Amino acid sequence: FYELVVGARPFESESVGELFARHKTARRPPIPEERAPPRLRELVAAMMAIDPAARPATWDELIERLEALRPRYVAAGAIVPRGLA
Repeated sequence: FYELVVGARPFESESVGELFARHKTARRPPIPEERAPPRLRELVAAMMAIDPAARPATWDELIERLEALRPRYVAAGAIVPRGLA
């Protein structure tokens, strides 16, 4: 998801071993504010968390959190993000 939003991988490396080490221990690069709304940045950060307990625990939880980001339509035709209507 990070690469999809930012357009670049979170880590670059010349070797596979170094890349694995970075994924395991390195601080995650934040998504720039102009690239995504706050809730999407928070979700991607949670998905990339080093601590597995901080990540969405199941596919169902991930899907639920993704669906909560999706705009919904109201009768007047305006788009209102969920949680703001």
